[in-house]
Amino acid sequence: MASTTPAPNTPSSTTPSSTTPSSTTPSSTTPASTTPAWTTPLGTAPPGGPIATFDLVVLDTPDPRGLAEFYCALLGWRIVREDGDWVTVRGDSAAGLAFQLAPDLVPPTWPDPTVPQQFHLDVTVDDLDVAEAQVVAIGARPTGEPKTLSSFRAYLDPSGHPFCLCLNNG
Repeated sequence: MASTTPAPNTPSSTTPSSTTPSSTTPSSTTPASTTPAWTTPLGTAPPGGPIATFDLVVLDTPDPRGLAEFYCALLGWRIVREDGDWVTVRGDSAAGLAFQLAPDLVPPTWPDPTVPQQFHLDVTVDDLDVAEAQVVAIGARPTGEPKTLSSFRAYLDPSGHPFCLCLNNG
């Protein structure tokens, strides 16, 4: 017997399909939907509010202060905490970046997959050429990616973490 399953993350995805009789599809053995119970429709808050609030992205680096200064220059942020092996920077929003000492860090070799990037940051700019000159001046290294004309360019920060300058499309 065929049944229809709503697309994930749609409002109807949390209820069984109207064409699947509930008496022939026990919820204990075969769920009527593949959407996990904790998923909410796009643009809605989870029941009871969020579990947590976003605070920081933490980057490993052999030089926490130096990398913090790089991102302060890139984003116009300021150092708000420094504890020897940990430096936190923030701008006007609540979210921030932190840098923790990792003397044996093996930076990613991206775009070569030998040591994968694991994550990267995207920042928006109004002019890729102007921004490229500015980030190179503060210590970024161009990766040469993408190989064709695009609305972004990829770089490595002084510790080797990839980030992209993305053209602000309004």
